[in-house]
Amino acid sequence: QVSEVCGRDGPSAVWTFTEGVGLTANDTAGTPFNTMTLTTDVSWIPGKTSTAVQFSGTNSFATATTALDGATSLELWVKPFGNTPGYVYGQSSPTSMHFGGFWAGGVLTHQHYEASGTLRTVAGALPADGKWHHVFVVMNPVGSEGLKLYIDGGLSSSASLLSNTAIGDFTLGALLSSPINDVYVGGVDDVAVYAH
Repeated sequence: QVSEVCGRDGPSAVWTFTEGVGLTANDTAGTPFNTMTLTTDVSWIPGKTSTAVQFSGTNSFATATTALDGATSLELWVKPFGNTPGYVYGQSSPTSMHFGGFWAGGVLTHQHYEASGTLRTVAGALPADGKWHHVFVVMNPVGSEGLKLYIDGGLSSSASLLSNTAIGDFTLGALLSSPINDVYVGGVDDVAVYAH
């Protein structure tokens, strides 16, 4: 169970989506707790461990006020449907993007803007094959760790990262800077954020 692993690893936020109904997902580990709000176009589906959320496209996304900055990592399970390209996860404001995980054509690309405006990217294969895939992103500008993308337990790509300053809110299914365009179609389950 990912929630048991997350509990041992000391996450700053965990959304397991075990609610199965409604328009909120509870953070079971955060201090403070960061409830995730779902739009009415988000639906509930069988997940990796219990239930999960499914995003259907336009205006179908979830939002939490969590700031992923400094040395931080993001973990989630992803299950794309069809061929529609879009942002699986991200951090943004209505006018600016901090980072986003863009899925298209069987590839997940993590796009990350530093405070200077420099764009860093890492990418890896993530097929729409009807299976759940584990994604882990390391965003650590401290030391040499930098930006790393792991898919299904293997390192897919790495890059340098000189800064990680949060802009806006954390989202699933779309970016706040583009809630109608580039929207993800698929499932997400067991999301965790780590302050390391």
